[in-house]
Amino acid sequence: MQIIRWQEATLPEEQTLRRRMQQNGLSPYSWSNGPGELYAVHSHNYEKVLYCVRGSIRFVLPDQPESGRAIDLAPGDCMILPARTRHSAEVGLPGRYMPGSHPFCFIIACIQEHKVIKQYNHAPCGYSV
Repeated sequence: MQIIRWQEATLPEEQTLRRRMQQNGLSPYSWSNGPGELYAVHSHNYEKVLYCVRGSIRFVLPDQPESGRAIDLAPGDCMILPARTRHSAEVGLPGRYMPGSHPFCFIIACIQEHKVIKQYNHAPCGYSV
């Protein structure tokens, strides 16, 4: 799993992140949830590339050591989650991670084969590897 934190001075716009993903051959789609919504532990049979656009979200990886189990994403942060990685998620509450960050919206791109990422000159989140 890889986490890439947003380093730019201004918060990202959804179109900027969407364009960045498309330039890397990904097909992003948007989804959103309200504050405090939970996803039970589950996994996917594909690798997922996820950007947090607004708000915040916490992923919990129950099979990881305690020190790396919880991952908080804020606007612009990117997570690359390998296929079959068990995880749960909780959408942040207003003021919990990012004050005034309501409503909540995230961009996800799902990649069906891991070898696709290996062909990029840059990481899927737009940062050089």
